[in-house]
Amino acid sequence: MVIAMCVSLAALPSEADAQSRRDRRRAEQLVAQGDTQYRQRNYQAAIVNYARALAIVPQYPLAHFNKGSAHFNLQQYDESISEFTMALDQGYDSMAIYGIRWRANFALKNWDAAMNDVRAALGKDAGNDYFYIAQGQILHGQKDYRGAISSYQRAIDLGTKNGNVYYLKAMSHNGVGEWTDQEAMASKALSSATSAADLAWLLLGDAQQRLRKYDDAIRSYENAKSVNPDLREIYVNLAETLRVQNRLREAVLIAQEGIEKFPEDPTLHINLGWYYSLSNRNPLAIEYSRRATELDPNQYLGFTNLCRAYNDTGELQLALQNCNRALQLRPGDGETHFYLGRTYGLLDQPQRSQAEYKKAVEGLETFAPQNPNYADGYYLLGNAYSVTGQYAKAIDAYNTAIEIAPLFARARFNLGLVYLRESATAGSDAQSNAMLEKAREQANSLANIDAQLAKNLREAINQ
Repeated sequence: MVIAMCVSLAALPSEADAQSRRDRRRAEQLVAQGDTQYRQRNYQAAIVNYARALAIVPQYPLAHFNKGSAHFNLQQYDESISEFTMALDQGYDSMAIYGIRWRANFALKNWDAAMNDVRAALGKDAGNDYFYIAQGQILHGQKDYRGAISSYQRAIDLGTKNGNVYYLKAMSHNGVGEWTDQEAMASKALSSATSAADLAWLLLGDAQQRLRKYDDAIRSYENAKSVNPDLREIYVNLAETLRVQNRLREAVLIAQEGIEKFPEDPTLHINLGWYYSLSNRNPLAIEYSRRATELDPNQYLGFTNLCRAYNDTGELQLALQNCNRALQLRPGDGETHFYLGRTYGLLDQPQRSQAEYKKAVEGLETFAPQNPNYADGYYLLGNAYSVTGQYAKAIDAYNTAIEIAPLFARARFNLGLVYLRESATAGSDAQSNAMLEKAREQANSLANIDAQLAKNLREAINQ
């Protein structure tokens, strides 16, 4: 924030003529001292001197403005708004005040007040690209993403030199699910010297991940990490993209690195616990999932992951406890019902097991379409269809999971098993052979993804 520097005595209000010349000179000296402290970023000391000047000369718009700027830099937004308003009332440059007061109101989510300043400024200067960008940010804050996109585009059409407009526009495209436009704008931000390169790389990676350009997304997240290794979302998104690409060991390492930087983050613990389950490292899965439930007792996924891990270790009563706790927090969650069905199956309670699997189908039939880029939702739905005997639907669900994540080894393996099962029950030799060939196709696809699963599937086919 660049403040206005102290002005001469002649700039002081004429109404102050009744005060002594000595007092006015002293007020100027105090503002000058405050300006020096401001430039040194000693904002609190600057505020003290501006206040002392105003105690001597209350009608001093420059002092109000500079004091408001110091409050702003200390994130004391209510105080800054009060000072800016007094400066405006006393005749200070309105455009300068509009240019910062909207930001203070924006920080407080006072959307209407912020917009009033922006519109007042545009009423004075309709071609000011800065205020169109400000308008876009306010509209985005109000979740009017379409309006924000239009405002940012207006600034671009005016020839703005502010590279951040492309990053901001990418954020609004994200808000309406326009991933291709998000990718384009994030890339443009990076070629336009945005000051938010870390966030632009993050947005670029997010768009590429959603567009299933997984290798590009990994590179973008790695670039974001090199610019700013202190962004939590980088570790969450990068680890998950690596997992989708069947690079589970690397996903574990990135999640571990994230936890070293953010040791109290429950999401990173949840994900790492899940990755350890997928790696059949159940003691570690239990350790990190349990820690997640301690960090956030109201997040159901930690308990769901514990249920899964305890199933794998045969600690079935603990599995029951954690699945039930997860369902208290998230009633109807399909994944949790699936693991609970497995628990009852391991306890040799088939009726209760099937009842839970049916609930799993119901929950996942809702969840999967709501998360169209999440392959695991369709994979779990395929599993639920399979254990409830709905094999044709299982095939469709597994194929959707593979379409989203072509390197999803377990989805290909399970799909191959369903094709094999359908081959054995087909109504004709031609249908049987067609299903058997599809099973072989999955085994061949697995050869370059997971050699052990490919071997297991071929052995099942050849039995």
